[in-house]
Amino acid sequence: LLLSIDPFSYQKLPTHERFGQALEALEVGALDKAEFFQRIWQQKKFVPHLHDGLVRNLSSRMKKIGLQMSLREGDVYCKGLVVL
Repeated sequence: LLLSIDPFSYQKLPTHERFGQALEALEVGALDKAEFFQRIWQQKKFVPHLHDGLVRNLSSRMKKIGLQMSLREGDVYCKGLVVL
């Protein structure tokens, strides 16, 4: 269950299997793209020219539902994330 909570309301957000995996991976804080990719797709090797698009696509889809995803300096981060 994925909820967006603000001080006065909450809403259930659409979810996808990868969203849950991504949020669990990011609950510890920012991860570099390679580690993020390896945790989500269970692949041993990150090849930027092959896998950057997957990471950007997932981040973009998560932004569309209201999560504050960020890709900065090779790191993946979700601002204001609390995983229960």
